[in-house]
Amino acid sequence: MDIISEILDTDKQAEDMLTAANKKAEEINDIKLAAQKEAEEYREKAAQQAKQQAELKAADMEKQQNEHIRHLENLYERDHIQWEKDILAAVLGG
Repeated sequence: MDIISEILDTDKQAEDMLTAANKKAEEINDIKLAAQKEAEEYREKAAQQAKQQAELKAADMEKQQNEHIRHLENLYERDHIQWEKDILAAVLGG
C-alpha cells in the first residue's frame, strides 16, 4: 500500500468514527430529553396529587370547624340565659 492510500484509509476510518460518535451523541441527547420529559411529567403529577390532597384536607378541616361552631352556637342558645343569670349572681355576690 502506498502512503496516499493509507492516508485516505485513515481519513475514512476517522470519518466513520466521527459519524458513529455523532450518532451516539444524538442517542444520548434523545435519552436525556426523554428522561427530562418523564421527570417533568412526574413532578407535575406529584404536584397535582399534593394539591388535591391539600384541598381535601382543607375542606375536611373547614367542615369540622363549621360543625364545632354549630355545636358551640347550639350550646350558647341552650344555656346563655342560665350563664347570664350565674354571672349576674356572681357579680352581685349572691
